[in-house]
Amino acid sequence: MAYIIEFLKAVFEDQLKPGATFLDCGSGIGKALLTAGLCFPFSKCVGYEYIEKLESLGDSYLRNFDFSSAIINNPDLFKDYVIKPVSDKKSSKKSETHLEENKVPTFLIPEILIIGGSFLKESWENFDVVFINSTTYSDELMSQITEKTKLVWLETPTNPLMNITDIAAVAAITKQKNILLAVDNTFASPALQNPLDLGADIVMHSATKYLGGHSDVIQGALMINSDELREQLYFIQKSCGAVPGPMDCFLVLRGIKTLGIRMKAHCENGKKIAYWLQQHPKVAKVFWPGFETHPNHAIAKKQMADFGGMISFTLKDESMEEAKRVLSSTHLFSLAESLGGVESLINHPATMTHASIPREERIKNGLSDGLIRLSVGIEDADDLIEDLSKAIG
Repeated sequence: MAYIIEFLKAVFEDQLKPGATFLDCGSGIGKALLTAGLCFPFSKCVGYEYIEKLESLGDSYLRNFDFSSAIINNPDLFKDYVIKPVSDKKSSKKSETHLEENKVPTFLIPEILIIGGSFLKESWENFDVVFINSTTYSDELMSQITEKTKLVWLETPTNPLMNITDIAAVAAITKQKNILLAVDNTFASPALQNPLDLGADIVMHSATKYLGGHSDVIQGALMINSDELREQLYFIQKSCGAVPGPMDCFLVLRGIKTLGIRMKAHCENGKKIAYWLQQHPKVAKVFWPGFETHPNHAIAKKQMADFGGMISFTLKDESMEEAKRVLSSTHLFSLAESLGGVESLINHPATMTHASIPREERIKNGLSDGLIRLSVGIEDADDLIEDLSKAIG
């Protein structure tokens, strides 16, 4: 841990002095990482385990942080001399003006509990977004669609409560209204669910998760079955330069080769652990669409090949303290963000993935302080159950 602290000091405490033409932080970082390298180190890791209790070194997920981007994106290194952050006021104002002039579209999202960072007002301030409870989506959706509506976006299963939305039913509505339907299929992966076949226009994957499968790449992907829509999105990608590097593509392609066999293992382990948790005397509720008692089990069974390895549960003692005790007591389950890798992860949405959602909003929508999320890996299921058993007590 000490070398990481030294690294962070080397990155974030160094400053570029006025008039300087060379920033000498490479050698310091090399020494901090116990190497003799004269250039910046390279790491493919996309997730960082919380060292103890729920105290991380800051950003613990490569979407926000990595050794290389921490250096180039640190505004303190460059101050006002060379680079200004992308979120510069002038840039934001210009983008806002452009959007206003072109009539901001409405996006309907049939699920309130999207990932925490997406909930931030700043993420949506230039768009007219309506959030709809997925359990009553059909009636709500029809009433909320207006002439401005361009897109309905949904996630199924949802993160972290594993709610299920009937993709075909929503697609029937969007086609009737001549608007686009986009589905986040990350939790299911193409091995378990194919939204394009159910009427979706766009399918999004965080390829970082199950497609990559090894926690060593950051990448997203859009799947489209319309040549016209594909060309429109490709033009934006090409114009803006949002093109992944060759190594990233290689890693995802490598992961896809084993997607089927990995998902089979994730599902088998997930089923065993879900039923074990359901019978545990200290567990209050388990969220997993494979249970016949799940409110949308019939829909999940209809549109999914299996029910996946993502599970959430609450303890009968719903206190934050008890949740933290369990989270800090596992050994095979690493306390970390992200999901979908071959290794098992345990996560606390209230303080990790969904920490930016106001507590009142979280509680109102069923995401309690004591909710724990599991990304079940492909290790031996009995070993994973033993690990959870010791942690829960």
